[in-house]
Amino acid sequence: MDYLSRLLEYSSLLKELEIGGEEHLKVILKDPSAYLRRAEDAQTMISSDRFLAGEDKERMLEKISVYLERVKPNAGNPGNKGENESLYTLALLAMFVINMLKSDGNEKFTAESVPAFKDELEKILGKGKE
Repeated sequence: MDYLSRLLEYSSLLKELEIGGEEHLKVILKDPSAYLRRAEDAQTMISSDRFLAGEDKERMLEKISVYLERVKPNAGNPGNKGENESLYTLALLAMFVINMLKSDGNEKFTAESVPAFKDELEKILGKGKE
């Protein structure tokens, strides 16, 4: 295969990976695994081509990197829902610990106090607005 046909082949690969706009990105983010696999395969193929000139290789790899950056940060956590729940739980735990440190030891932590703390934490964090 001559140099020009290699460039054309890789250019068509890049064209297939190109993200057309926000709506196209939303569709990709619903199930990014197939897209990421194709992009990483193209990246490997281009970077391992020993006949391709350095500047052409670099230009194509930069394009793929830009596409991957748009997809990868969101790949495992659409909407960061799990992360938000974890942060909420940690904040609730922190509030319990702070209350225990502030109390003089005479106050007991009861099951009835949990909902009160939860409500107070939701007010502080603004979780009730969602």
